[in-house]
Order: sequence, then structure tokens, then C-alpha cells
Amino acid sequence: MIKINLLPYRELGKQSEIRRQLVAAILIFAVVIGGVGWFWNTQKEEINVLTVKIKRSEQELERLKTIVKKVDEAKKKKQELETKHKIIADLKDNQKGPIVVLDDISTSLTSDLWLTTLKEDGSMVEMNGYALSLEGIYAFLKNLQRSKNFATVELINSKQSNFEGQKVNQFTITLIRAKATKVKAQVSLEERRSR
Repeated sequence: MIKINLLPYRELGKQSEIRRQLVAAILIFAVVIGGVGWFWNTQKEEINVLTVKIKRSEQELERLKTIVKKVDEAKKKKQELETKHKIIADLKDNQKGPIVVLDDISTSLTSDLWLTTLKEDGSMVEMNGYALSLEGIYAFLKNLQRSKNFATVELINSKQSNFEGQKVNQFTITLIRAKATKVKAQVSLEERRSR
């Protein structure tokens, strides 16, 4: 009988199988390492590109912040200038206001009528005075109503009284100016006469 020892052949087959599996594992490991390396490199490049974009965006943001700051300063200056312009325009209007009122009242006075006080508060003017007759008050009212500078002319009251021993008609008239102003002034005609 012939005996064949198959043991080394089987062992060689097992070793060959282990080598193949080991080579396959090494190849798989190499592919995985290569894939991870490639992925890492790709991500690193993308991170570098994004970092550059972020730096550019930050620089652009800083540039735009300075522009926005300048625009805000310009808007603030414009607002200040508009406010100053409005104040100057109001002052110019207010400068003319009392002169126009006094001129209209002066030209509307009749010969038998005189004023004692005149108060101006914004667009309202209040006058107090005396007249020798009711016709004088009526004529004064009509003259004031003809003025384009007054929106309304109203007789508030009229009563008879004595002035230095003579019977006269004491009156109060209010006027609303056609263009409202912010001037507040009070003038006493008696004080002006005493000067």
C-alpha cells in the first residue's frame, strides 16, 4: 500500500489562501487609505477656497461698513442742514409777521378809534382799545376784513365806559392770521406812547 501525505499540500493551500486574503485586506486597506487621503485633500482644498472667500468677504464687509458710516454721517448732516434751513425760513417769516400785522392794523384804524394793547400769540392777534362811536368800531372791523393777511376778524366784546370823563366804547377784537407763525409777542401801545 502506498501512503500519500496530503498534509503539506493542505497547509500550503491554507497558507496560499491566507496570503490572498492578506493581500486583499492590504489592497482594501490601501484603497480605503487612498480614498480617505483623496477626500481629506479635496476637503482641505475646499476649506482653503472657502477661507479665501471668507477673508475677501470680511474685507468687503469692512469696506462697506465704512461706506455705510459715511452715508449715515451724510444723512445726519443733511437732516441737520434741513433743520437749520427750516429754522432760518421760519425766522425770516417771523421777522416779517409782526411788521405785516402792525401795518395792516395801522392802515385799518379810523380817526375816532385808538388801541391800548395788542397781543400776538402764534397766528392769533388780540387787540383792546377805545372808540368814540360804534360806527368807528364797525369801520375798523370792515377794514381789517379786507386784508388778505387775516383769515378771521371777530369782535369779542364791546361795552360803554368812561375814559377821562368822556363816554367811549371799549372793545376787544381777535384776528387769526392767514399764515400761522410761531412768534409770541406782546406789545402795549400805551407803553410805546409813553416813550
